[in-house]
Amino acid sequence: GGLSVMRALLNHFLADGINNYIPHAFSMIAPEAFLRTLGRKQEKDSFVPPGYCMSYLPPNFYAGGFNPQYPAFCELMKYAQRVCRLLASGTHCADAALYYPAEVDWMNCGFEQDLDDVTATLTRGGVDFDLLPGDTLLADARVENGVLHVADETYRALIAPHGEVYPEALLRRFEAFADAGLPVIFCDALPERCERPGTDL
Repeated sequence: GGLSVMRALLNHFLADGINNYIPHAFSMIAPEAFLRTLGRKQEKDSFVPPGYCMSYLPPNFYAGGFNPQYPAFCELMKYAQRVCRLLASGTHCADAALYYPAEVDWMNCGFEQDLDDVTATLTRGGVDFDLLPGDTLLADARVENGVLHVADETYRALIAPHGEVYPEALLRRFEAFADAGLPVIFCDALPERCERPGTDL
Protein backbone atom coordinates (compact mmCIF):
# COMPACT_ATOMS: atom_id res chain seq x y z
CA GLY A 1 0.00 0.00 0.00
CA GLY A 2 1.07 3.52 0.75
CA LEU A 3 3.02 5.40 -1.89
CA SER A 4 3.18 2.59 -4.44
CA VAL A 5 -0.63 2.50 -4.60
CA MET A 6 -0.81 6.29 -4.57
CA ARG A 7 1.66 6.50 -7.48
CA ALA A 8 -0.29 3.90 -9.47
CA LEU A 9 -3.56 5.77 -8.92
CA LEU A 10 -1.97 9.09 -9.81
CA ASN A 11 -0.53 7.71 -13.06
CA HIS A 12 -3.88 6.14 -13.93
CA PHE A 13 -5.68 9.46 -13.52
CA LEU A 14 -2.95 11.42 -15.30
CA ALA A 15 -3.20 9.07 -18.27
CA ASP A 16 -6.95 9.74 -18.33
CA GLY A 17 -6.32 13.50 -18.55
CA ILE A 18 -7.08 14.56 -14.98
CA ASN A 19 -4.60 17.26 -14.02
CA ASN A 20 -6.07 18.98 -10.95
CA TYR A 21 -5.66 17.35 -7.54
CA ILE A 22 -6.18 18.19 -3.89
CA PRO A 23 -3.97 15.91 -1.77
CA HIS A 24 -5.72 14.71 1.34
CA ALA A 25 -5.52 11.80 3.78
CA PHE A 26 -4.72 8.68 1.78
CA SER A 27 -5.90 5.46 3.45
CA MET A 28 -3.13 5.56 6.01
CA ILE A 29 -5.01 3.55 8.59
CA ALA A 30 -3.58 4.05 12.05
CA PRO A 31 -2.48 0.84 13.76
CA GLU A 32 -5.28 1.06 16.31
CA ALA A 33 -7.89 1.69 13.63
CA PHE A 34 -6.61 -1.19 11.51
CA LEU A 35 -6.71 -3.59 14.44
CA ARG A 36 -10.22 -2.42 15.21
CA THR A 37 -11.34 -3.29 11.67
CA LEU A 38 -9.99 -6.80 12.26
CA GLY A 39 -11.84 -7.07 15.56
CA ARG A 40 -8.63 -7.18 17.60
CA LYS A 41 -7.41 -4.97 20.41
CA GLN A 42 -4.28 -2.88 20.34
CA GLU A 43 -1.20 -4.34 22.01
CA LYS A 44 -0.04 -2.64 25.22
CA ASP A 45 3.31 -1.53 23.83
CA SER A 46 2.07 -0.39 20.38
CA PHE A 47 2.05 3.27 19.45
CA VAL A 48 -0.52 5.38 17.59
CA PRO A 49 0.97 8.52 15.96
CA PRO A 50 -0.50 11.86 17.05
CA GLY A 51 -3.24 13.35 14.91
CA TYR A 52 -5.07 10.11 14.16
CA CYS A 53 -8.76 10.05 14.94
CA MET A 54 -11.44 7.52 14.05
CA SER A 55 -14.21 10.12 13.65
CA TYR A 56 -12.15 12.57 11.56
CA LEU A 57 -9.13 11.76 9.44
CA PRO A 58 -7.11 14.92 8.78
CA PRO A 59 -4.31 15.03 6.20
CA ASN A 60 -1.89 12.54 7.73
CA PHE A 61 0.89 12.44 5.16
CA TYR A 62 3.37 13.74 7.73
CA ALA A 63 1.68 12.03 10.69
CA GLY A 64 3.54 14.14 13.19
CA GLY A 65 6.86 12.96 11.77
CA PHE A 66 6.01 9.28 12.20
CA ASN A 67 5.32 8.46 8.55
CA PRO A 68 8.50 6.85 7.15
CA GLN A 69 7.27 7.41 3.58
CA TYR A 70 6.87 11.17 3.95
CA PRO A 71 10.15 12.16 2.20
CA ALA A 72 9.21 10.01 -0.78
CA PHE A 73 5.69 11.46 -0.70
CA CYS A 74 7.19 14.92 -1.23
CA GLU A 75 8.97 13.63 -4.35
CA LEU A 76 5.72 12.11 -5.62
CA MET A 77 3.94 15.46 -5.20
CA LYS A 78 6.75 17.27 -7.07
CA TYR A 79 6.31 14.75 -9.88
CA ALA A 80 2.55 15.37 -9.88
CA GLN A 81 3.08 19.14 -10.08
CA ARG A 82 5.48 18.84 -13.03
CA VAL A 83 3.28 16.48 -15.03
CA CYS A 84 0.06 18.38 -14.26
CA ARG A 85 1.69 21.62 -15.39
CA LEU A 86 2.76 20.01 -18.68
CA LEU A 87 -0.69 18.54 -19.26
CA ALA A 88 -2.48 21.80 -18.42
CA SER A 89 -0.37 23.82 -20.85
CA GLY A 90 -1.42 21.74 -23.86
CA THR A 91 -4.50 21.98 -26.04
CA HIS A 92 -6.98 19.18 -25.54
CA CYS A 93 -8.26 17.71 -28.81
CA ALA A 94 -11.26 15.51 -28.06
CA ASP A 95 -12.86 13.38 -30.76
CA ALA A 96 -16.45 14.06 -29.76
CA ALA A 97 -18.71 16.10 -27.54
CA LEU A 98 -21.02 14.11 -25.26
CA TYR A 99 -24.20 15.86 -24.19
CA TYR A 100 -24.54 15.79 -20.39
CA PRO A 101 -28.23 14.80 -20.15
CA ALA A 102 -29.34 16.62 -16.99
CA GLU A 103 -32.58 17.82 -18.61
CA VAL A 104 -33.24 14.37 -20.07
CA ASP A 105 -32.70 12.85 -16.64
CA TRP A 106 -35.26 15.20 -15.12
CA MET A 107 -37.80 14.57 -17.87
CA ASN A 108 -37.50 10.78 -18.04
CA CYS A 109 -37.49 10.11 -14.28
CA GLY A 110 -35.07 7.19 -14.35
CA PHE A 111 -36.06 5.73 -17.73
CA GLU A 112 -33.14 7.28 -19.63
CA GLN A 113 -29.84 5.63 -20.51
CA ASP A 114 -27.22 5.54 -17.76
CA LEU A 115 -24.50 8.04 -18.67
CA ASP A 116 -21.90 5.71 -17.14
CA ASP A 117 -22.73 3.10 -19.79
CA VAL A 118 -22.12 5.60 -22.57
CA THR A 119 -18.87 6.95 -21.14
CA ALA A 120 -17.57 3.42 -20.48
CA THR A 121 -18.32 2.37 -24.06
CA LEU A 122 -16.59 5.45 -25.47
CA THR A 123 -13.57 5.06 -23.19
CA ARG A 124 -13.17 1.36 -23.96
CA GLY A 125 -13.46 2.19 -27.66
CA GLY A 126 -10.67 4.74 -27.43
CA VAL A 127 -12.95 7.70 -28.18
CA ASP A 128 -11.88 10.84 -26.33
CA PHE A 129 -14.79 13.09 -25.37
CA ASP A 130 -15.82 16.12 -23.36
CA LEU A 131 -19.12 16.35 -21.49
CA LEU A 132 -21.08 19.44 -22.52
CA PRO A 133 -24.24 20.64 -20.75
CA GLY A 134 -27.36 21.69 -22.62
CA ASP A 135 -26.86 25.38 -21.80
CA THR A 136 -23.48 25.34 -23.54
CA LEU A 137 -24.87 23.58 -26.61
CA LEU A 138 -27.76 26.03 -26.82
CA ALA A 139 -25.84 29.25 -26.27
CA ASP A 140 -22.11 28.87 -26.92
CA ALA A 141 -21.78 26.20 -29.61
CA ARG A 142 -21.55 26.69 -33.36
CA VAL A 143 -20.80 24.43 -36.33
CA GLU A 144 -18.38 25.41 -39.07
CA ASN A 145 -17.41 23.06 -41.90
CA GLY A 146 -19.03 20.14 -40.10
CA VAL A 147 -17.02 20.73 -36.89
CA LEU A 148 -18.55 21.75 -33.55
CA HIS A 149 -16.81 24.73 -31.93
CA VAL A 150 -17.16 25.55 -28.21
CA ALA A 151 -14.75 28.15 -26.86
CA ASP A 152 -11.28 26.96 -27.97
CA GLU A 153 -12.33 23.31 -28.35
CA THR A 154 -13.46 21.53 -31.50
CA TYR A 155 -15.39 18.29 -31.91
CA ARG A 156 -16.07 16.18 -34.99
CA ALA A 157 -19.26 14.61 -33.60
CA LEU A 158 -21.95 15.15 -30.99
CA ILE A 159 -23.19 12.13 -29.03
CA ALA A 160 -26.46 12.12 -27.09
CA PRO A 161 -27.43 9.39 -24.58
CA HIS A 162 -30.78 7.73 -25.17
CA GLY A 163 -33.89 9.14 -23.60
CA GLU A 164 -37.51 8.86 -24.72
CA VAL A 165 -38.15 12.53 -23.92
CA TYR A 166 -35.78 15.36 -24.94
CA PRO A 167 -36.17 19.13 -24.61
CA GLU A 168 -37.56 20.58 -27.82
CA ALA A 169 -34.98 23.39 -27.85
CA LEU A 170 -32.14 20.88 -27.76
CA LEU A 171 -33.66 18.72 -30.50
CA ARG A 172 -34.06 21.77 -32.73
CA ARG A 173 -30.45 22.74 -31.98
CA PHE A 174 -29.20 19.22 -32.75
CA GLU A 175 -31.12 19.35 -36.03
CA ALA A 176 -29.42 22.64 -36.93
CA PHE A 177 -26.03 21.09 -36.10
CA ALA A 178 -26.78 18.10 -38.32
CA ASP A 179 -27.95 20.37 -41.17
CA ALA A 180 -24.59 22.17 -40.89
CA GLY A 181 -22.76 18.87 -41.43
CA LEU A 182 -22.00 17.75 -37.85
CA PRO A 183 -22.61 14.04 -37.17
CA VAL A 184 -25.19 13.92 -34.35
CA ILE A 185 -25.38 10.44 -32.86
CA PHE A 186 -28.17 9.26 -30.54
CA CYS A 187 -27.26 6.16 -28.55
CA ASP A 188 -29.48 3.11 -29.18
CA ALA A 189 -32.54 5.00 -30.48
CA LEU A 190 -33.92 8.42 -31.33
CA PRO A 191 -36.06 10.27 -28.77
CA GLU A 192 -39.77 9.59 -29.14
CA ARG A 193 -41.05 13.02 -28.17
CA CYS A 194 -40.26 16.34 -26.55
CA GLU A 195 -41.71 17.87 -23.41
CA ARG A 196 -44.59 19.47 -25.38
CA PRO A 197 -47.33 16.90 -26.08
CA GLY A 198 -48.39 16.70 -29.72
CA THR A 199 -45.31 18.49 -31.08
CA ASP A 200 -44.28 17.03 -34.43
CA LEU A 201 -40.56 16.31 -34.42
